[in-house]
Amino acid sequence: VDALYSDLRSLFIGSAAVSLAALLTAWKTGEMWLSACAIGLIVVTALRAVDMRRYARIRPSLTTVEAVRRWEVRYIIGAAIYAFQLGGWTFLTFYLTDDPFGRLFAFAVTLAYMVGTPGRNFASDRLVKAQIIGEGVPMSAALFYAGGFYYAVFGLCLLPFFLALVLISNRLRKTLLDAVVSARDIGVLATRFDTALNNMPHGLCMFDADRRLVVSNRRLVDILGIPDGRDRRGQTVRELCLDCVEAGTILRSEADALADDIEMRLKGGDTRGFTLLKQDGRTLNLTFQSMANGGSVVLIEDITERKSAEARISHLARYDSLTGLP
Repeated sequence: VDALYSDLRSLFIGSAAVSLAALLTAWKTGEMWLSACAIGLIVVTALRAVDMRRYARIRPSLTTVEAVRRWEVRYIIGAAIYAFQLGGWTFLTFYLTDDPFGRLFAFAVTLAYMVGTPGRNFASDRLVKAQIIGEGVPMSAALFYAGGFYYAVFGLCLLPFFLALVLISNRLRKTLLDAVVSARDIGVLATRFDTALNNMPHGLCMFDADRRLVVSNRRLVDILGIPDGRDRRGQTVRELCLDCVEAGTILRSEADALADDIEMRLKGGDTRGFTLLKQDGRTLNLTFQSMANGGSVVLIEDITERKSAEARISHLARYDSLTGLP
């Protein structure tokens, strides 16, 4: 339903062109009924435009299927009325006049408007069928009224064309539905991924093939001690190291060497890790994992307690715990 109400410009441009065409046929043929058709098309277009603006205003309050369905029905009714008016204008042009230009112009404009139906209104199957019936039946009737074998064949040839429009609309609607479902699934997956990412014990940062940051988690901010609340996507390794310098995590004299070491591993696919000693005395372990697209994932683990435990175990293995003698 959002897709139906979203594009006011196409409605205005198409309706303005049709209204001008109806006025031109009325002026060319001198038939007042054609002028009435043009005025009717303008009035219905204005009412539909008002309805579209009203929908945009109340859209946030539409939270139930029933409420949205009512607005779909409103749109279908307005579009169907317009389609019947458009088809009626074509039929009246054939019925009231013998003017070749007026007949050709009315038929061509209505046919062109019908061609745009799948592009504008494919989101609703009932709407597409209502518009094709509203425009197609009077057009075919106009051809049969014109008389003659070839006009009848022309009218019959329109039937496969109408069927093709329905099939095109169905395919577009399926594509739209698949996109909506995929977006929903991706949103759910992204939420789960974000939850898992920000609750893991390690800091994580993912770099693309250009060695720019594309993904990071909150634990990375905590471990490195860098300011939170900033969007660091697109940062280079060197910029991330400068953030660590400003936060007091590492010395400025160490930043260039650290950045070169990390970039070398990211560029060459070297998965060997190394340890980093922070200014507060804590020890970090960095491990690297290459990805198929040329990027890399870097895991940063605080191993201070593990290093302390290893040192304690090593000391107990070599020294007496009571006397401290070797």
